[in-house]
Amino acid sequence: MTANSFKRNRLIVLFLLGFVFALLFVKVYQNTKDKYDYIRQHHPQTVVKIAKNIFELNSKETQQLKTDATKEIEKNEKKIEEKIIEEKQEEEKQGAGDMLAQDDSWIKIQHQRQQRLREFCAKKDLKKLPKPKYEHNWIYSDKARVSYCSIPKVACTTWKKIFQVFYGNYRTIQDIKVSKDDVHELKYQYHMGLNIYKANLKTEQYFNFIIVRHPLERLVSGYRNKIEKPFNANFQRRFGSLMLRFNRNNLTEQEYRAGKGVTFHEYINYIIKTPMNKIDEHFGGMQELCHICNTKYDFIADMSTLYDDSDIILKQIGWYDRLQFPKKSKDNYVKGAVDIAPEYINRLSDKILNKVYEKFRDDFEAFGYKFDIKEIRKGTFY
Repeated sequence: MTANSFKRNRLIVLFLLGFVFALLFVKVYQNTKDKYDYIRQHHPQTVVKIAKNIFELNSKETQQLKTDATKEIEKNEKKIEEKIIEEKQEEEKQGAGDMLAQDDSWIKIQHQRQQRLREFCAKKDLKKLPKPKYEHNWIYSDKARVSYCSIPKVACTTWKKIFQVFYGNYRTIQDIKVSKDDVHELKYQYHMGLNIYKANLKTEQYFNFIIVRHPLERLVSGYRNKIEKPFNANFQRRFGSLMLRFNRNNLTEQEYRAGKGVTFHEYINYIIKTPMNKIDEHFGGMQELCHICNTKYDFIADMSTLYDDSDIILKQIGWYDRLQFPKKSKDNYVKGAVDIAPEYINRLSDKILNKVYEKFRDDFEAFGYKFDIKEIRKGTFY
């Protein structure tokens, strides 16, 4: 072997060693993404420079460089982490600035909702209104310092899961594996478990909120979820049976008890002609459940802006950094109630729709929902 060949082979070996070391160097930073991203974004020349220098060193120098590089990495690790944290904090400040820019928007909307409710209540004789009575739909969390009047068919199942996280019973909403019906059977802090003085304090001193929904959209949701294709057949047997007995007189006792086959028209007819205090909470008025004129609400959320409103609530109580309202919280239907509602509503005559409006007039007026039959038939609820 000639001297030139030996020299050339030696260079090849050194080149390969250098290439392997460069790969090892990159691999170190792949294991910690934030650190690697920071170096790659701010000092891309570092990797190239090290690889280039390695080619010119012998194996002993290569080992020394590896040792020195490790020490240098350890030395600068804290600085890199501090820089990453600093940049993240800067991004958060920027995000907060963006939020502040949007504040005027949601505050204005909230002011409008609160003003409508005040105007509605101003027309009522408060002395004639029933005294507030806390039922099972009122829950609170001492840890989160929040109070909530839940209304069936208005995201109450998802929000009750959030309360389970408040209580510390689950780390995340996704950890709650029980069925939708069983969510309501979990343990909660109820206002009704307190004396009236303490219960009132929870609504006055804690962040008190409510979530509402367009009455017609909510009626469609109640029909689909509880009567037409129920998640729980017991509910269908209980209330479907009442509706069949109310509308038909030609069925067998077995058919009545099964509660199946109630049409949307029969469902609405039962609701229109049944006193509000006799209607189940899944189909009855919202304002009846949450004595809205006797209670101060810090925030009125709406199903039409559910995700944004829920984020605002979590931010207001200081929990947004720990959990967010899940964006996939709908029932397992191909179409949501707001999308398919016209299909059901168009089965009803204008006369019937006007009767529905009269039945739920308080909900329409208290929460500012328009009642325009032509627009509703096209699916425009808000």
